[in-house]
Amino acid sequence: MEALKGVMHPQPADLPCGLPLYFDNLERVYKQFQVPVELQASLIIPYLNTKTQTMITRLSAADLASYTKLKDFILVQHKLTSKDYRQRFSQFIREPNATYVAYVSQYTARLLVAFQGSENFEGLCDLHVLEKMHDILHPVVLRHVLTVEVSE
Repeated sequence: MEALKGVMHPQPADLPCGLPLYFDNLERVYKQFQVPVELQASLIIPYLNTKTQTMITRLSAADLASYTKLKDFILVQHKLTSKDYRQRFSQFIREPNATYVAYVSQYTARLLVAFQGSENFEGLCDLHVLEKMHDILHPVVLRHVLTVEVSE
């Protein structure tokens, strides 16, 4: 487990947009180093930021010991709507010191997060139509629709 110290990283600063990618990378590391399931949750806790560590104090000891439950709880607490993800994707700019390769990689990752949930081309089209509908709905109707979406 000592080898993990060099490959584990703190929770991303661009919360919550970076969380799905952070957990994907973390799970690849766990698989590569064959980390036992019972250790996975406890290994990540020191790498969480203060806000998230405060949030997880509400979890029971059993839930804190389960990586899956811990991850699901964190993602729900930091959940953004698909419109938020799309906006962050479309407003993403290259940092002056970033290479073009790094920029393309980050841009692609943000695109994948923005379009998560659409499993095929039709799903992607449906997502675009839904987002357009959000843009043109009356604010009162939109608030109701967003409330229903979040509760689902």
